[in-house]
Amino acid sequence: MMIFVGQNLIELELKNAWLAVQNMNVMPMLTSLTLELIRLDDKNLTELNTCFPNLQVLNLIDVRGGNSKFNLEVLFCTFPNITSLCFKPRVWSEFEVWCGDIGLKGVKRFCGYLSVIDPLMTFTLVDCMLEECFNCVEISLLIHRGVPSNVSKHFITKCMAQWPDLKWGWGIWEEGREDSWIPEEQLPKTLVEEGSDSI
Repeated sequence: MMIFVGQNLIELELKNAWLAVQNMNVMPMLTSLTLELIRLDDKNLTELNTCFPNLQVLNLIDVRGGNSKFNLEVLFCTFPNITSLCFKPRVWSEFEVWCGDIGLKGVKRFCGYLSVIDPLMTFTLVDCMLEECFNCVEISLLIHRGVPSNVSKHFITKCMAQWPDLKWGWGIWEEGREDSWIPEEQLPKTLVEEGSDSI
C-alpha cells in the first residue's frame, strides 16, 4: 500500500489495508492514527515511527503482522512516543495473552474495550497495563453490555479502590451501537468509601 496524503494531515484513519513503509510520505504534522483491519509489513516496521514522528494518539482496532513474530511489543516499540493509547476488543484480547516489559512511559491516557470480565484475570491485566504505562493519569474502560451488572460493578469498585489517584472513566459498548459513558454520580461507591480494603 502506498500512501500519498497531505503532509499537513493531523488525523489519519486507515481501514482494510496492507500497510508498508515503502514509498510512504513522511507526515510530520500527524498526531492521531487509527488502525482498523490493518496488516503491517514486518520488514520495515521500525521505520513507521519515522513516517509519523509526532504521533501522540494511537487507536488500535484490529492490527496484525505479516508473520507470527508480530505482537504488541513489536508495535509499541515502533511508536515509542505516543501519549494516548486505545485498545479495541480484539487488541485487548491479544494483550490478554501477552504483557511484556517495554515501559510505555509516555502514555498518559489509556482506553480499553473489555469483552468479558474475569474477576481475577481482568484485574491482573489492568494492573499489568498500568505497570507498562507507569505515567498514566487517566484510564477509561468500556465494558461489554453482555457482562452481568453485578460483575461490572464489582470490577469497577475494585479498580477505583486499588488506584484512587487515577482519573477513571467507565462506559458500555456493544457491536453496532454507540458507546455510552456512565455518569460519575451513577458509579458504584468504592471499597474505601464502604470502609473495606479487601474484595
